[in-house]
Amino acid sequence: MRLRPWRGGEKRAAKSGRAAAPGPEPRPQAQPQAQPGRDGGSATPVVIAVLAIIAIVGLAAVDGGAVMIADAKAAFVADLSVLAAARVDRDSRAAGASPGAALVSGCAAAREVAALNGATVISCLRGSHNSVRIGVESRVRAWPVPLRASARAGPSWG
Repeated sequence: MRLRPWRGGEKRAAKSGRAAAPGPEPRPQAQPQAQPGRDGGSATPVVIAVLAIIAIVGLAAVDGGAVMIADAKAAFVADLSVLAAARVDRDSRAAGASPGAALVSGCAAAREVAALNGATVISCLRGSHNSVRIGVESRVRAWPVPLRASARAGPSWG
């Protein structure tokens, strides 16, 4: 609602031709008040904060997904490497090589398979019953420590 100054005496005096009677001084015009429902931008910081939180959670989810995929890949590379090592180990022993020399040949095959798949063999040793155990590690940009996986291959006993 807009307030106007009172000028009733001036209008009557102008019609009758006489001077206006002294009356109260006109009030200054009131400033327009803020309309209901208009907050003047107070929601902007809240919207920015919510969008920032959504962005941070989204990036964390993407990085977490990348780490999970890399962990599965490290396990897969360990499996492939140990199968290559066990195969070469078995074939070398069948050809008459000593168990130690056969293991060295098998570990070389495992290193080659791991390198082709972006991983590094960190351990290669003989297990029980002529089995071979391999440990590999893989690096991921989204994770500060290398991801490690291990696998075993060899004859099955019961």
